[in-house]
Amino acid sequence: MLFKNRYIVYGRVQGVGFRRFVLRCADEYSVGGWVKNRPDGNVEIEAIGTQPELSGFLDRVAQGSWFSNVEEIEEVTSSQIDNASREFRIIRG
Repeated sequence: MLFKNRYIVYGRVQGVGFRRFVLRCADEYSVGGWVKNRPDGNVEIEAIGTQPELSGFLDRVAQGSWFSNVEEIEEVTSSQIDNASREFRIIRG
């Protein structure tokens, strides 16, 4: 069973290589979806995977990269889905 969850990551997460770090975490846990910078200085993530994959992924993201400082991760939406791509990408812009 797959889930599609959307998160907002608060803290020092822009300009510090955080999106690339999230991409590596997604690869490590076989999570699909995307990551992008938000205009408010935070980062948004859409993650697709099983509950154990998403849990491990989120725990790792919460630790942050070397130069980042994750203060909080807010789950915005969560839904069960039947099938989805396991590709993860960085959305620029």
